[in-house]
Amino acid sequence: MSKKMNSQAVGLDIGLSFIRWLTGAENLHYGIWTDLEVTAANLGQAQSVYTEKLFSYLPSGSLRILDVGGGAGETARKLIALGHQVDIVVPSLFLAERCRANAPQATVHLCKFEDFETDQEFDLCLFSESFQYIPYKTAIERAQKYVKPNGNILIADCFRIRSADKTDKTRRVGGGHSITEFQSYLQASDITVT
Repeated sequence: MSKKMNSQAVGLDIGLSFIRWLTGAENLHYGIWTDLEVTAANLGQAQSVYTEKLFSYLPSGSLRILDVGGGAGETARKLIALGHQVDIVVPSLFLAERCRANAPQATVHLCKFEDFETDQEFDLCLFSESFQYIPYKTAIERAQKYVKPNGNILIADCFRIRSADKTDKTRRVGGGHSITEFQSYLQASDITVT
């Protein structure tokens, strides 16, 4: 019997090859485009702006970080350079190999987050444009399992707004969970949002 292909992982593998060709780096995120013209030439700069913004939300001090869906390890490499300890969870062998090459001091776990198991605890569980690929209840429950008491979950991702939840032909292309549903879930939980 043949093994089922993980089309999301294959898409990420292809996307990484294209991004590396385009920017010379292996960042698998969209970037922040404020004050930038949306052109291929500006992608690398938009990705740098995103990373700076993401890092501005990190708690102070040296952290033990679980980077869920850590792409090719570029973010982990930068976090390690800042003095953090990083474990990366990625769903594809190709991405795991790139993580090991780009962030050799990181511990890389080749599996989906839904299948990840460890007895380790982390100060921070990071979802950098990976949250949208995991059912949000599962992602939050599993993240809570692995963060220390008073630890943090940092989600930097795309969400669908109400107008994008339409099912007819006027629905705009885009991914992510419904922000309305996710906010309702958080309000009903014991999670503190800051």
